Amino acid sequence: MPRVFHSAILKAPSDRIWQVLRDFGRLHRWLPGIAQCAVEGGGAGDRVGAVRHLVARDGTEFREQLVALSDYDLTLAYSILEAPFEITDHLAELRVIPVTEGGGSFVGWSAEFSCQPDRQERTGQFMVNEVFRPGLAALERGLAA
Repeated sequence: MPRVFHSAILKAPSDRIWQVLRDFGRLHRWLPGIAQCAVEGGGAGDRVGAVRHLVARDGTEFREQLVALSDYDLTLAYSILEAPFEITDHLAELRVIPVTEGGGSFVGWSAEFSCQPDRQERTGQFMVNEVFRPGLAALERGLAA
């Protein structure tokens, strides 16, 4: 199974970053390319098992499920339930770690997934270059504002 990873050091404190990330139903507030995001059934965005419905700016729709959330470890994991491309066995994780020397926070975003072998590299590059990297950059900008 391919695994992709991107990380960044953000200047904001970890508790501030975590307050943004832990709300699974508010992805549209910080991730570029997402026009709408809502937890199905109007449930809480921090409840394991919550399913969010995403609409990208181009109209593409996704469904993702929160499979783990730890306020102690500052981590959350989610899986893609439905996407407009063939992907299975998807599991992604966002992790925030305080940087004790100099301040700020390390944020790592990873994903494992299955897809057709000839699409693995392209799918992995899409996740890193079109989701993870711009997402963490936008998160940094939003927290600095």
